[in-house]
Amino acid sequence: GKTDPWIADSTYRPQVFEVEGGQPPYRVRPKAFLSADGQHVATIAADGTARVWSTQNETAPAQILEGQPDEAAIAINLATDPAQWVTVSQDGTIRLRDFRGQILNQFPGVPGQRWNAVLSPDNQIIAMVSGEDNIPRLWDFQGNLLDTINDHPGQVSALNFSPDGKTLAIGFMDGNILLWDVPGKYRSHAPIQTGSSIINVRFSLD
Repeated sequence: GKTDPWIADSTYRPQVFEVEGGQPPYRVRPKAFLSADGQHVATIAADGTARVWSTQNETAPAQILEGQPDEAAIAINLATDPAQWVTVSQDGTIRLRDFRGQILNQFPGVPGQRWNAVLSPDNQIIAMVSGEDNIPRLWDFQGNLLDTINDHPGQVSALNFSPDGKTLAIGFMDGNILLWDVPGKYRSHAPIQTGSSIINVRFSLD
């Protein structure tokens, strides 16, 4: 696949990074993450390989984030210091790592082979859905299952936290979006019906 990060500067030429991987069986929904200063972009390929690229040096090779052989990268947060990323293994073990590969925390999750996940802005909570049971779950990194969200029967296709981390948006292939109150563990609004399949969801900064 290709990643095309655009920097908000008319004098800056767009860069294209060739990302290897992504051959079936697909394990992870492919994603790209741009750092707040625009100097790095991180990618997760469909085969679960995570890479970090410099937008300032086109010839610099990507840093490959490596875990264990059966692990797939599922989420990255470039906004924290140090930046962190999350892997999951086929037995469901979830690991939080820094970019040196050091394991910061790990705990048992739900076994599976296909994943979609997102980290909260403060790296305290991960929202995950496994393709095996299609149920969004919220975990903290002490291994506590905070919530299991069974409020809508559709196939989950997108997850994202609000900038303050207090609301989780869950998009579905049937076109519905749920807004979930993270501290209170309840649906904060009636489902938003868009009329078309959701492949991504984002909050405005305000």
